[in-house]
Amino acid sequence: MSIRNIQQRFAVRLRYVLYALIAVFVVGLPFVFTPGLRAPNRDEGTPKEAQDTIARVNGQPLARSRFDQRFSQTVTQLLPLYASMGQSVTLSQLGRFRLQAFDQAVLDELVLRQAAAEGISASRGEISQEAERNTDQELEQIKASYKGDQLELMLGGIVAQTEGKQPARMSERSFRKWAIDRLLGSASDQLRDQIVVGKLRQRVTGKVSVTEQDLMASYDQVSAREIAVSLHPTGKPARTEEEARKRAEDLLAKIKQGADFAALARTESDDPGAKTTGGLRPSLPLSAMPPEWQKAVSALKPGEVSPAIKTPTGYTIVKVESRTRQLPKDFERNKQQLLKNLAEQRQSQAWQDYSLNLQQKAKVEVLDPEILGYRELAEGKEKEGLASLRKATTESGHLQGLAAAALYYQIASLQAGRNQWKEAADSYSAAVDAAAQEQKTPLPGARAEALMGLAQANEHLSKPAEAMVWYQEASNWSDTPTIHQQLTAVYQRLGKPDLVKKEQDWLVEYQKQQAEREKAMLEQQTAPAASRNAVVSGGPSAGGAPKQVPAPPPSRPAPGAPAPTRGPGR
Repeated sequence: MSIRNIQQRFAVRLRYVLYALIAVFVVGLPFVFTPGLRAPNRDEGTPKEAQDTIARVNGQPLARSRFDQRFSQTVTQLLPLYASMGQSVTLSQLGRFRLQAFDQAVLDELVLRQAAAEGISASRGEISQEAERNTDQELEQIKASYKGDQLELMLGGIVAQTEGKQPARMSERSFRKWAIDRLLGSASDQLRDQIVVGKLRQRVTGKVSVTEQDLMASYDQVSAREIAVSLHPTGKPARTEEEARKRAEDLLAKIKQGADFAALARTESDDPGAKTTGGLRPSLPLSAMPPEWQKAVSALKPGEVSPAIKTPTGYTIVKVESRTRQLPKDFERNKQQLLKNLAEQRQSQAWQDYSLNLQQKAKVEVLDPEILGYRELAEGKEKEGLASLRKATTESGHLQGLAAAALYYQIASLQAGRNQWKEAADSYSAAVDAAAQEQKTPLPGARAEALMGLAQANEHLSKPAEAMVWYQEASNWSDTPTIHQQLTAVYQRLGKPDLVKKEQDWLVEYQKQQAEREKAMLEQQTAPAASRNAVVSGGPSAGGAPKQVPAPPPSRPAPGAPAPTRGPGR
């Protein structure tokens, strides 16, 4: 292995480590510390009222900055999870994450407006205390694994990565001041929101009480039947939420009029297994049932039927067949802790129900064609979704980097599915160019994924030479095994044994690194906290490779090396 490759490997792995720490450093505020994904502050530049509006929620504007912040959080929080598995967030997933971030941004807006309506606010003193609390809480977690020089190196590394400076040691005291000042500077609005939401949540959950009888009932073993009404039933057209609710209520009316529940489940339930089981579910403790079931089922006696229950996938109707109570042997000894656990569970559910109620009552008008397109695709409206996404390429001037890459990649995938290979090649090429803008953003593999699509499109256009150029470029940029496995199959199909061996060698090296990573993680977990070497060996300024490795690095072209030119039309 060359010195350059060793340096690349160390830099990539260390970057993952730093992003993992940055992502968890401030609870709920990782975007504040993450370069490349940071959203614009809503108070910078133009006034809030004059900012770009992505949607209208109950007639009021939803600023794009709130969506940008939520998207930054979503991606940043996923990075350590994917890296720990040796994977990368893909462009095909990014569109779905943007839609999820939009839905969360809408909920954020609804909750904050509700808090304002109830007169809930946060003082400057409370904001300062929240900044100190967040900083101290996360700093203690870092200190649990890092000591002495390792701690100062890692704290300095976080600052360097965040501000784009050269790594340098930093004392705990200096780091604490830096983090608090940064929060009070660039994230004071987010801290205020965090406090306000916390107060509203406390007001909502404070009404929840749990009795010993409730606790005993949670151990009831329940046998039940279900009729499922799905938003996306297999082999049937997708339904809107209103259509699913109406169908569930119609089925419930038939049951109340005397229809046999099991027979109805066999013919009408969207659960394929219901055709043979009559909707009968395995017997479960009430506490092990889906949260949305528990409240409704807990009130039912054998033979009784629930109202239509909203679920993440649609609606369901439940009939209790039998119910028995099985308390654990240590129930009396652990009763108080069990009561506390149940109270926390129900408080969490109360907040979820409260939030869901706000969402269900809200009127949301999506104005941004990108988000509208992703939503239409999620609803099974492919033609409309493609039209909206194509509109977004001309109207959403704010889109750049990975957001634009994901948009073009989604368009290209839809075009490829329609055998529109010339159009798909152009869209994949645009995705490659957009991904190349985000060299500092920690989403390795994005460019490789777009390059694979571009290569496949060129194959379908009978341009084998160009396709081979893009396949090899994808190999150069990929740092996760999926694409290298795909390339192995491609080169075998094309009769390129030398390239097959290259891909197989990469995969062998990947397996070795995976084994090293798992060994390092095991050693870290079993070592005493005071003597752990944490995640890396040497810290940001060390000369050796880290012990814990998220994934092998990409073997990117050397600086200054000529890159392949775009195909015709680009």
